[in-house]
Amino acid sequence: MDYIGSTLPEGLPYPNQIKEYAQKNHHAFFKEPVGERSTPNLRRVGEDQMDKLVKVHAPAFGSLSPIYGDQVGRGPLRTFFRDNRGTIDHGLGRTDEDTYECAKFNVLRHPRPADSNNPDCTGGEGQVTGLNQAFLNLVNYPNIPGAVMSAPLLPRHDPVVEPTDLKDGHFQTPKAQQPSAFTRVFEMTELCEKLLLEVGHRWGDLSNLSRTCQCVLYAVNKISTRVDLTKSDFLNLDYTDEETAASEAIAIDNGQKTDGMPRSAPAHVVMISNVRGKFFEPEGGEDEPNEFGYPARSKGYYEQVSPARRLTDTYKLLKSVYIRGSQMKILHFHGMPYLDVAVLRRCLRHLPNLEVLGIHNCELLHFGTTIDVLKQVITHNNEPGVKHLRSDFSPYYYTGPDRRSKWYTGEYGVIPSDQGTVETPRAMAAILSTAIPLALDNGIDWFTPGTGMRQFLERIPFELGTVRYILEAIYNIYNFEKGVTKPKYDLGKESQLPSYLREALHDAMRQTLYSDLVLAVHGKSMASRALCNTMSLGTHFYLMKCVYCKTHLPSFFFTKESARRHVDQIECCGCQLHTQLAFHIDNFFQQKQDALFLLFKSPRLPYTSTEAYLYGSRVATEDEINDPSFDFWRLAKNSQGSFEASLKQGPDDSQDALVLDGRPGRNHPDEFKKISLWKESMLEAQGLAEEHIDKAATKIDEEIAKCCRSIRILDDSHVAGLPNYSAVKENRDVADKFVRYADQQRALLGVGQMSGVHGTKVAASWDNRVEKYRQLINEQVGLLWNRGPYNTVCDDKPSGFF
Repeated sequence: MDYIGSTLPEGLPYPNQIKEYAQKNHHAFFKEPVGERSTPNLRRVGEDQMDKLVKVHAPAFGSLSPIYGDQVGRGPLRTFFRDNRGTIDHGLGRTDEDTYECAKFNVLRHPRPADSNNPDCTGGEGQVTGLNQAFLNLVNYPNIPGAVMSAPLLPRHDPVVEPTDLKDGHFQTPKAQQPSAFTRVFEMTELCEKLLLEVGHRWGDLSNLSRTCQCVLYAVNKISTRVDLTKSDFLNLDYTDEETAASEAIAIDNGQKTDGMPRSAPAHVVMISNVRGKFFEPEGGEDEPNEFGYPARSKGYYEQVSPARRLTDTYKLLKSVYIRGSQMKILHFHGMPYLDVAVLRRCLRHLPNLEVLGIHNCELLHFGTTIDVLKQVITHNNEPGVKHLRSDFSPYYYTGPDRRSKWYTGEYGVIPSDQGTVETPRAMAAILSTAIPLALDNGIDWFTPGTGMRQFLERIPFELGTVRYILEAIYNIYNFEKGVTKPKYDLGKESQLPSYLREALHDAMRQTLYSDLVLAVHGKSMASRALCNTMSLGTHFYLMKCVYCKTHLPSFFFTKESARRHVDQIECCGCQLHTQLAFHIDNFFQQKQDALFLLFKSPRLPYTSTEAYLYGSRVATEDEINDPSFDFWRLAKNSQGSFEASLKQGPDDSQDALVLDGRPGRNHPDEFKKISLWKESMLEAQGLAEEHIDKAATKIDEEIAKCCRSIRILDDSHVAGLPNYSAVKENRDVADKFVRYADQQRALLGVGQMSGVHGTKVAASWDNRVEKYRQLINEQVGLLWNRGPYNTVCDDKPSGFF
């Protein structure tokens, strides 16, 4: 959500807090105070021998870490993020960097149900109106009537030419006439497809291109084949031309008016996503918003699809790719529920001519799978006979449950619940320290502005203005390790250095690079000694090694508990985050993984290839055919109608050997007893999804109710008084177990979030970031002031912000 400048002539409602940080509160910011950010209160410590050596032998490197002290010489020395980071431009910045970063802290992006959501931080706390109220109403997304878009880049209605034709769900302005040359480029299928091949692998750029005008948006949709996952409509991409032709022939032979199965849609540009259909508005309308203008929970809804039925979409996807994969050039996945790394690997085997791949916000592909997805793309590009694949990946973003729920704890983005174990900014930086070098080694760009991954990272609650510089720090480390910015000693005999100085210079430069990474993640300057301790062992430069991802990082990226383990058991925060994401239970994540596993990995299915899975079969055993609970006709390769037709053409006694509901008996050929492998695995997977997801809500509600009753009984016993301390402790421990179990069940349903032991929280949350941002601005404009701590513990006056 962004403001359009022309609608707010008075300017943006959120001030440039980065500028305020840099000019008035240097200790709370990470950037070096130079130029406009300089201040007389800080002075830089003079250059030493290493600074001079860097200028001579590595001019492209920039400076070493800048260390500042108080002007009066008191207080600890502090290290800042370098302003001079060398001559290499990685293309990670924006022209409007500060405005873009501060806009992310607009309260309307992360509204509060029980407080004012006025985005004007400096103008009081009045109610929102007009455009701001329209933004606030988006909290009920996607259950919003009259939405213009029904899917990513898919307008709900055709363009309107005359203003009198405008209706609910249309754009507010008619489609404007564009210059003829511009229109011709986008309306010619071949040219438009060429443009999509150039920009389609960068989701942010493609979105911005489509937002230029309605002409471009509708042109992109015109050449795209849109697969509707809501209706499981793959537009017959999952049928061969022979199958559609046979269907047409059968329809003609039967004298039907229809032409049989329609031919499949073009498969050059395919977008797979959910498409919202009709919005079912509630009788009597929606409830009124609360006193702060926060909308009531929507009672209207769009058509919902059960998780069990959605498994068929994965089968149809695999079949479509197997049949039409050689024709596909551009393929985008948006919000596909049952798409994981294994399914992606199966699909890529059959896409030799694919040039653009986009994977965005698919539930089973969280941030922890970033490296796995990256490896699949690299493996595909290394296969002989395939076209080079340019890709983009946006991991699944966790918005959390409804903010009006009393079990809502925060919006973390990268994790569904904060269990008090992983500090997410550090963990994400650790994963990126592995992912970025892997991507750069293989010519893959996922991190410059305009990519889906960059958009995802900018939605995560990092410290203000740090995302670009975290990436830049990792890029600089990569360039140094590759020798791009390492010192050069071939400047003549007078410039040769002794080995001990070379080693010291090398370590000083590496320490500077990793200091930049630590400072960018931390979001503010650090005491020089504390920063140095994170990457030193005694007097030597030292990085810890994670035994799982093999990454070398400062101890800043390891928990204390992990750092104290044996060297063969040390685990970085990134691997801890990966583990938490792989085993979290929120919103039936594990059950969905298990169902998808059964769809392809059932031990009873002896297939090894996609062809064997799609078209393989086995002969049902006699016990299975005689078992009434075995749904034979649902699994049979031949339909019951074709079997009965063959019986009429056979001997008169062929019907005497039928079993149960007309199943083939012992005397019938094995050809009629065959069951499809994919149908058998689908039945098992859907049975699991139906039992443990679709029907689980009622059981979970009963479990939560039991827990609440037990907690009330324990609380009443505690209030009434217990005989001794041991009984009190046992009472509270049991109550805590019930509370945590109830929270776990609510998280499983997706209506609540779990927390750490005793409510511990360490993950970065947008709620806390926005509140801090607004408090600092209110303090700067005089709406609040900080009187600081009081000297005595007996002083009962409040302290801090008030």
